[in-house]
Amino acid sequence: LTTRHEALRTSLELHDGTVIERIAAQVTLPCEWCDLRSLDAAEQTAEIARLSLEHARQILSLSSAPLFRVRVLQLGEEEHILVWNVHHSICDGWSVGLLASDLMDCYGELSYGREPAGRTSLDYGDYAVWLDAQRKTPEYEAHRSYWKQQLQSLRVPGLPDSWRNSETTPEASVIQSILLQRTLTDPILAMAQRHHATFFHAVLAAFGLLMRVHQSSSEVALETPISGRDQSELESVVGTFVNTLPLRFHVDAE
Repeated sequence: LTTRHEALRTSLELHDGTVIERIAAQVTLPCEWCDLRSLDAAEQTAEIARLSLEHARQILSLSSAPLFRVRVLQLGEEEHILVWNVHHSICDGWSVGLLASDLMDCYGELSYGREPAGRTSLDYGDYAVWLDAQRKTPEYEAHRSYWKQQLQSLRVPGLPDSWRNSETTPEASVIQSILLQRTLTDPILAMAQRHHATFFHAVLAAFGLLMRVHQSSSEVALETPISGRDQSELESVVGTFVNTLPLRFHVDAE
């Protein structure tokens, strides 16, 4: 994978106050192997959680490639878990899917004794050079001026004070994931389709209504991540393309 994707051989360094990328010709990937076969099922479950969290909290030095680490947990003779910790500067969510697909492709080839083929797609460095050139054009400045004008009056009220907990520190914050049942999501999707909208539009509108209830302004401002891959050539490139899109809409008081 590091041969196929130069992003996995990239490090970031400061040079005269500017961040530049260094791309190594090859990298050595440290792979930790943890044998959990001697533990029973309950002990394995606890150890998987502990080792995964420990691995996720490892600090990755931006100036030292590769900017990812892997750990293999062996549960049985033919059962393993691959834990992958990659820095967000070289990999976004879309890239994770690409890497998983490539990993399976390489694994399949190697299992049949064949050498995996190399990739011929663009590299992230090619995109970075192109993007830098775009930012020096009059068209880019025109777009930038337009959006600054559109967003200059934007005021983000934030969350109500009643939702805040003064005793909570950033270090103690957590991410909570809730799995919605199909009995709820299917009707939402059907309702959205009747209005020629997507599921995302429907839940976005619902969240806008919730925010409107808790603020005095009729304008609701949200932001959402987008893939940033607006050209087909970028769909198979590993790197960080994800961008933040500001959304403003008005919710009537009634």
